[in-house]
Amino acid sequence: MEYDGKLQELINNYAGTEKTPALLPTMHSTSCLIGENILQEDKLSVKVCPVFKEPLLYFFYGKPSYRVSSKHSHKSRTDCLRSPCCFIFDSHKIHAKYIYPFDTGAYSSGIFEDMIPSEIDIKKFQLEPDPTNIPEYVRAFFGNNENYLQGISSIDDKSFNNVVTFTLGQILSAKGTFEFDDRARTVEIISEDNLKVSDAIMAIIVPQPFVRNEAFKNFLKDHSDIDVITYFTHYPSDPASHNEAVFQKAIDYLKKRGEVL
Repeated sequence: MEYDGKLQELINNYAGTEKTPALLPTMHSTSCLIGENILQEDKLSVKVCPVFKEPLLYFFYGKPSYRVSSKHSHKSRTDCLRSPCCFIFDSHKIHAKYIYPFDTGAYSSGIFEDMIPSEIDIKKFQLEPDPTNIPEYVRAFFGNNENYLQGISSIDDKSFNNVVTFTLGQILSAKGTFEFDDRARTVEIISEDNLKVSDAIMAIIVPQPFVRNEAFKNFLKDHSDIDVITYFTHYPSDPASHNEAVFQKAIDYLKKRGEVL
């Protein structure tokens, strides 16, 4: 794999200037409808990615940043089928092929075009494909995990001395109203391997009604050591409105583990 090197060079220049943050878990969010199948099969499966044109599996580092939408119904619902659930995994057990500092899907669709011109090859933004090195990136661009989770960059813009670091710096430090969301400031981890869920799972966040799901109960019978975190729902409601509840529960989990203040 070839790297432009500019982004990693900047990260290396910050070595020793700040305390390296703790390694955060890696998260994969989806709907409860799909979550049931994942639990039944005990597997997250790769799918052909429209961006890289190869079978891949996507995660976000430290945040449940992927959001379920209401595009399938356009209405409120009285069930949790399309409400979000979040699988929280041990980052040591995720085998990465690519790691990027932002949502590659948003990049490919042109959402970042005003800040990252499409002429810049996305591969120039690659980080080293090892999740355990991500804290070094967090240290360089955010200073600590708290800033990373809030999407607040702490790096001095004088360090942005080439098109790669300059344009990334614009994404990380821009203020105002944008078409993109916090996925623009969240590390994306991409694997080419299927993942056996029970080999890596630490916790799962689900809406309260989902605890009655048969696949969920059966999975817990065999894997009772994982942390189960539930969030309150009310009906009828738009499933997309539950995304923030999942995010808050995930942050509470990280605080409980002592990985953030």
